[in-house]
Amino acid sequence: MKIKFKFIYAIAGISLIITFASFQTKKAITMNNPLFPDFNQAIDFRNLKPEHISEATERIIASTRDELSKIYMLKDEQRTFDNTMRVYDDLIDNLSSVVSNIYLMNNVHPDSALRKESQKSFETLSKFANEIGLDEKLYNAIKAYSMSMEAKKLSPE
Repeated sequence: MKIKFKFIYAIAGISLIITFASFQTKKAITMNNPLFPDFNQAIDFRNLKPEHISEATERIIASTRDELSKIYMLKDEQRTFDNTMRVYDDLIDNLSSVVSNIYLMNNVHPDSALRKESQKSFETLSKFANEIGLDEKLYNAIKAYSMSMEAKKLSPE
């Protein structure tokens, strides 16, 4: 009986180590993804791997959805330039940055596995960008802001 419990504990321990190692590897990829450089830093394309492409795709879609939800949750009378238009501008800027670099890798990277992953991710991101373009909740939020007194006071400059 004691041997059986030792075996179960050993399996549980190994399982925990594997799970932790998997989490740490994914965390390391996220933290060191060349497609998300620090501010004003160049992208390190030489160290880009296919898993960076897929991780960047998942990450930018998730963060864009999070930012969109911030816009959706506001009542029309709460809308300001900063909480609606600036949030929208920033999320589109971040999305575009990742999409354009993945598109570039799809066309020029010497590694066929990375090009293949880039093509797959570019298709996913293009579909996602189309969803944003057709998003009725987003359209209504921006339209509501455009009708606000603050928006009417904006200068065209």
